[in-house]
Amino acid sequence: SSASPPAQAPADNTPALAGAGPYPRFGGDTLRIVGVYIGIMRSIFLHEFGHALIGELELPSTGAEEDAVDMYSALRIVEPTIYPSDNEDVNVMAREAATYAALQWYYSGMLAEKRGASTNSAWQDEHTGDLKRFRNMLCIMYGGNPAVFENVVKHVGFEDRTKARCTDEFNKQNRAWRHLLAPHTRVGTWTPDGQQPANAPGAPVNVVLEPSKRKIGNLFASALSNAVSNSVKDLGNTYVLPRPINVTFKDCGQLNAWYNPREGSITMCYELIENIAVMISDIEMGTVGGEVVANKGGGAQTAPRQAPSAGQGMPALPAGAFDELKDFGVPPTSLLFSSPYRGPTPVKHTRADVITTADLVKLINNEKNILIIDTSAGRDTLPIAYPLPDAGSDGSVADHLQGALDDWLKKKTGGQRNAPIVFMGAGMNDRSAYNGALRAGSLGWRAYWYRGGMEAWTANGLPTAPVKPAAGK
Repeated sequence: SSASPPAQAPADNTPALAGAGPYPRFGGDTLRIVGVYIGIMRSIFLHEFGHALIGELELPSTGAEEDAVDMYSALRIVEPTIYPSDNEDVNVMAREAATYAALQWYYSGMLAEKRGASTNSAWQDEHTGDLKRFRNMLCIMYGGNPAVFENVVKHVGFEDRTKARCTDEFNKQNRAWRHLLAPHTRVGTWTPDGQQPANAPGAPVNVVLEPSKRKIGNLFASALSNAVSNSVKDLGNTYVLPRPINVTFKDCGQLNAWYNPREGSITMCYELIENIAVMISDIEMGTVGGEVVANKGGGAQTAPRQAPSAGQGMPALPAGAFDELKDFGVPPTSLLFSSPYRGPTPVKHTRADVITTADLVKLINNEKNILIIDTSAGRDTLPIAYPLPDAGSDGSVADHLQGALDDWLKKKTGGQRNAPIVFMGAGMNDRSAYNGALRAGSLGWRAYWYRGGMEAWTANGLPTAPVKPAAGK
């Protein structure tokens, strides 16, 4: 499942953290404090966990492994912004965390350029340069959720041609990682591609947050401990691991984080998190070494700038012709199924009503403004259906395709949001129609998923017609 940021963090009015060193408070805004620190932590940890997945599961890596695990990290980080919770504070923290997960590399790269361009940041070695790394991660995030990251890409000057490529990059990386991990993933609401049963045995991901000699270390070991522990341990519930992965947050005496393939362990150094937090604070808040300093007038400096913060005459239905509600054991999901959209489907839907052929015939006869969309790309369809395969595409429910689909639906319905929108595909193993209904339902349309699709329609002896181009597509 998606790791959510914690709901609380200490601000200026809470007891002081024990330990030495700075504790940048980012203006005392609790949501921003959590966003910055969780964003830094998740960016580093998920990168190292990507290494662990490749090592522990013996996954193939056809390119530079450092870049590949950056993509895994970006996909995991953007996910909570695509599928928000009912708690707006949590959503704000998720967006802040995702933003700072990428911005840290932008700031680090800009500082390196000012120092002479040859200076690499800590934790660099074989990693791609910080500015290119930032571009790659932000591009994935923007492609998955353009609305949330539009201000960021404007702030850093992404060109239009770069932005246009990001949707494809997100889809490509999302498909690749989901396909790679599917054989090792338990099937679930947030892991619809998983090929392991939900109760498959496997080793856990363990986590220890040691007490620290530094304030920021103790922020994680105390106030953020439960949230960090739960999100890290949850990965052990997602993947079927051959042996435990032991994660330790600790004082290391160095700016680093690493995965040890011999031990199956990940070490997260508090010093690295502190170093990055201080850098962000100095740039955004005008602090020096992470601390607020007095100006010449005797008052404290204020922040000089903020970071840039998705009927018609149908015949009667023969009875008992097809089992359209057969349960394949696939849980309903709020994630779009990935290409090629073939495989067993859930019997329920998270954003649409599931209907049978009998239900569809009733809708057709009673609802004059019904709109039926066929995502199957087949030769034949219902006589009144529109072929629109793109509506069943993967990606995210916050990508650019969402806006295009919304506009198309508005045009076809005359803007009537209460019009029934029915999505159908080739049959019960065509996941594209589930995707289409998920996209429309997420946009607030009155969405229905005709699960049986053409398979059930023809099994009931109902009329079909050759596909015609969708006018106004």
